[in-house]
Amino acid sequence: MSKTHFTIKSRFIIYFALLAVFALLTYSTLNHLTQTIAQLQQAETSRYQVSRLINEFNALTEAMAHNAMAFVSSEQPEFKQQFETNQQRFEAPADQASSVLAQITAAPLSSTEKEWFDRAYALALQLASEQKEAISTAAGEFEEADGQIRIALPNTLMAQALLFNQAHQQAAAALDVLLQQIDHSQTQRLQEEITATNADSVTAYGMALVSLAVMVIGSGIGLWRLYGSIRAPLAQGVHQAEQLARGNLQARIVHNRRDELGHLLDSLNGIGVGLQSTMKAVQERSEDIFSASEQLTTSNNDLRRYSEEQNQHLQRTQSRCSSLTLSIINESQNIQQANQLSQNAAALTREGSASFVHMAQTMQAIQKSTQQISSITELIQNISFQTNILALNAAVEAARAGSEGRGFAVVAAEVRQLALRSAQASQDIEQLIAANLEQVRLGSVSAEKTSAMTQSIESAIDKVQHIMEHVSHAFAEQKQQVEEMDQAVTTLSSITEQKLHVMDSAVTYTESQLHQVQGLNQIVAFFDFAENQKEPRLALPLAS
Repeated sequence: MSKTHFTIKSRFIIYFALLAVFALLTYSTLNHLTQTIAQLQQAETSRYQVSRLINEFNALTEAMAHNAMAFVSSEQPEFKQQFETNQQRFEAPADQASSVLAQITAAPLSSTEKEWFDRAYALALQLASEQKEAISTAAGEFEEADGQIRIALPNTLMAQALLFNQAHQQAAAALDVLLQQIDHSQTQRLQEEITATNADSVTAYGMALVSLAVMVIGSGIGLWRLYGSIRAPLAQGVHQAEQLARGNLQARIVHNRRDELGHLLDSLNGIGVGLQSTMKAVQERSEDIFSASEQLTTSNNDLRRYSEEQNQHLQRTQSRCSSLTLSIINESQNIQQANQLSQNAAALTREGSASFVHMAQTMQAIQKSTQQISSITELIQNISFQTNILALNAAVEAARAGSEGRGFAVVAAEVRQLALRSAQASQDIEQLIAANLEQVRLGSVSAEKTSAMTQSIESAIDKVQHIMEHVSHAFAEQKQQVEEMDQAVTTLSSITEQKLHVMDSAVTYTESQLHQVQGLNQIVAFFDFAENQKEPRLALPLAS
């Protein structure tokens, strides 16, 4: 097997370099073609500028000649003004961009064409001078050397003779010939540049086609060689992968490549070596896992049996907690009813105590009122006594008066009788008031004794109520604790049932793990990784 020195990367670099060379060659030909087209466009632009300059030059000289002949023929001053305007533009110095001389200087002309243009410009200046002289002759105005205007008689015939003489016509014809020569030279030079440019374009086009052809052919050859260098190691890699897929972990690839594909083949060999050592380790570990799975299955079965016994005890405890909870709930309801009755009795006792207190206060108020009535009766007795004395005095005075005081004596007697009856009535009232005072005093003492007894009863009922409240709170706490214990037992029972389900799943998974380990052992047996194993290998079915 031939030894390969170039890597795939270096081959791609060489291939890219060749493509870059071909691309540069194609770019140079296309750049040459572009420059040729640019030269052709420049020639056409130069031809357009010169043609425009010739047309403008010719139009300006013809306009001056037309204005001169029109003035000489009609002597209209506007023709003279137009002539002077065109003459100033024509004779403007070269430093003015719009002047004819500046345009001639800037025009793309050859040396011969430049010489012809200079001669044409000189002839045009000569013709303009003659035309100006003809206009001055026709107008009778001559400009002296010092700038003064000399007036003379107009001479139209002389002016026409200056414009239409043979020398003037020959100069105008010579000017036309020079302009035509310049135009013909420009046309001929443009045609020569077009011919040369077409030849260069054909050459550049041919070079571009050759470059493209060489690039395509070279690319095809390079890609074919690159494909040929990659195909063989890829086939070896595919064969190695097929051997590994069949379980032949001892298969190896022999090569002497030093490129990326060589590294790939070495990696495939490394895969075989790694799989061989891995499968040995997997075989050893699968045996250990199988033994551990058997022990785990036994332990899970024992744990499930213990969990079932624990669940039965928890269910019995839950049943007893439920019965105890119902008893405590009933007793708590009775205690709550007794507490409610004691609260009602305490409320009634407090109301009776308040009523007795109010009655005692009322008796005291009656006693005070009776005492006040006694004072009033005493006052009435005093008034009766005084009235009796006054009646006696009035009777004495009436006796002294004799027959004149007899009526007064009768009145005094009646007043005395009223006073005696009032005194007797006040004594009776006083006796009744004394009896009432004694009864009120006795009732007040009884009310005070009853109020004291009621307060004692209220205090006893309050103590009973506090005791009932403590008992009620104690039963409520016991109820809550029993309910919490019942809830805890219920939760523990639920957790135990869940643990049983988990243990069932664990047992199922452990048994499945045993089947998987058996299948793994069969899969490991499929691979050929033993150094001394020579028997043919067959694909073994997995354990169910």
